[in-house]
Amino acid sequence: MYRKSLVMMVALAAMAGSAAAAHDINKSCPDLHSVRIAKSKSVEGDTYTTSPTSNGNPWIGVNPPEANDVEPRDLNFTSVSIVNDQHLIACDYAGPGLSGLRMSLKLKKTAQPVGASWVQDPNLSNVLTCTDKDRKRCAFKL
Repeated sequence: MYRKSLVMMVALAAMAGSAAAAHDINKSCPDLHSVRIAKSKSVEGDTYTTSPTSNGNPWIGVNPPEANDVEPRDLNFTSVSIVNDQHLIACDYAGPGLSGLRMSLKLKKTAQPVGASWVQDPNLSNVLTCTDKDRKRCAFKL
């Protein structure tokens, strides 16, 4: 009985690991209209933080003190960049006037672009960029 339970637990853990891995295959920038974001103030400006992602790190954005106030739900996705040598993904959002926000995610390894919307930055060999207005077409693999 104990052995059967142990085998079942190992099988369930393997399936859960596979499901988590499959969930990580195609990621995209956070949807600021639906994700929970905590706002805090500091001398650097307003900091916006999501809950930790599956890799353990949150998306973090900073709006400097001299910038327009930002309400994340009023912003729309504009682009995303994968910065290979820094293991970083940076998602850009813009709104009315000069309002905008960059949400960044630090990674343990380099993300891989998914789909045909990605292009090499002509000025930076370590940066890939996607400017499709549909953030799901700017997916990446962690």
